[in-house]
Amino acid sequence: MLQREHVDRAHAYSPHQEAAEAAAEQMKTVLESGDDRTAVLHCFAQILDPADEAALLVLLGPGAPGGTHARYGVPSANASW
Repeated sequence: MLQREHVDRAHAYSPHQEAAEAAAEQMKTVLESGDDRTAVLHCFAQILDPADEAALLVLLGPGAPGGTHARYGVPSANASW
């Protein structure tokens, strides 16, 4: 989606990014800046509040909390490491 802005007598067009998309891009940048992506994700999962953790689990697909996530074969965020 493009955003249109008046500049003098013409219009300037620029990509429009929703707040959620911008936040996701920032999270991706931080994740990519770490040496150990798994450790970064683990730390992130540990600080999620229960509602955010539940929402993330729903977005990732089926999997039992505290068990193995079926799609990726990895422990879910609240599994004990």
